[in-house]
Amino acid sequence: MKKGNVLVQNSKNPNGYTLPTGHIELGESFVQSAIRDVKKKTGLDVDQLELCGTKQFITSDNCRHIVFLYKTNVFNGKINEESHWIPLSNIQDYKLVSGLSDVLEVFAGTKFNELYYNAQYQLKKY
Repeated sequence: MKKGNVLVQNSKNPNGYTLPTGHIELGESFVQSAIRDVKKKTGLDVDQLELCGTKQFITSDNCRHIVFLYKTNVFNGKINEESHWIPLSNIQDYKLVSGLSDVLEVFAGTKFNELYYNAQYQLKKY
């Protein structure tokens, strides 16, 4: 996050803007993975990541996925063409991937820090 803005990417499908995401590689810590994936997806070097919440969901083949949500305001570099800073005050004007507005609430530090989607993809906030 940067002065009331959030860094998003154009999704490669028509579902809208999303946050930079990735997967943990063998031998990597969660923070190392987040730093590497942000660099790979956006071109930015980030530091001083703060774990602010989690998101978990169950896929159609009954696999459980856990997403660690990190935020920072310490970054360097130039963002690539697929990435954009969007003002949080205007976020409703953009087409976002499903669930992103809930994730942004976690980043804002509201009353919850866990998003749980059950097998029917019903959301509970904790």
